Amino acid sequence: MLYAIDDNGNKVTSTPGANAMCPFCGCDVIAKCGDINIWHWAHRVSTCDSFSESETEWHLAWKSKFPKEYVEVAVEHSGIKHIADIRLRSGLVIEFQHSPLSPSEIYDREAFYGDMLWVIDIQDCADYKPTGHGVLTPDGWYAFKSRRFETKDKGNHFTFSWKHPRKHIAYIEKKLYLDFHPFRLFEVRKMYSESTPFRGWGYEIYKDDFVFRLTPVVGDAASPPSVGEQTRTSGQAGEGSAPHPPRA
Repeated sequence: MLYAIDDNGNKVTSTPGANAMCPFCGCDVIAKCGDINIWHWAHRVSTCDSFSESETEWHLAWKSKFPKEYVEVAVEHSGIKHIADIRLRSGLVIEFQHSPLSPSEIYDREAFYGDMLWVIDIQDCADYKPTGHGVLTPDGWYAFKSRRFETKDKGNHFTFSWKHPRKHIAYIEKKLYLDFHPFRLFEVRKMYSESTPFRGWGYEIYKDDFVFRLTPVVGDAASPPSVGEQTRTSGQAGEGSAPHPPRA
């Protein structure tokens, strides 16, 4: 996790040799301050939330894009408490998911949080690299022919084809974004999952734009604006917009 609580009750980031405790279970946590990964905190034994998974650099990088008051927020319903990766002022929860989930795990998380969206890591399926012998894209990355997830620009939207997909994603009912590229997300508006490859359509959105449009200005009590309300590549899938049609 990115944040823990110090002796003064402040939400703090990890620093070498620092002492702090988990804000949810009260246990001491260890400062992880290496030379490669983003500095973070870790439980000595295991995480205190059944919804949580072992966090990767991908998780930590996404969390670090948001103001700390929205990161790792406790959500409680009927005496049951879980830790949302991101919970905005409006109540919208954003869950970053790297590992596969069972259908029951997806259902439980969506039922608990209610107003939420998913960001799923599929960069290994898209296979974009900064150097190589693949097709050079306009933003300077190489798209290799072996990639399993491909998108096509259709003018007013994008389509996608996903060979050997992660089939658990077909059970997601909430708004879905696929993290397929170093700088961009794919907002899924419709997915056909009856057979493989999975196909569908939606919009591409830059990650920084996704964060900017969901995060209100500090001190502004208004709800975050809709993602992609101005640009074609972003679509109309932000907070407050109508949900995408159910995916078959």
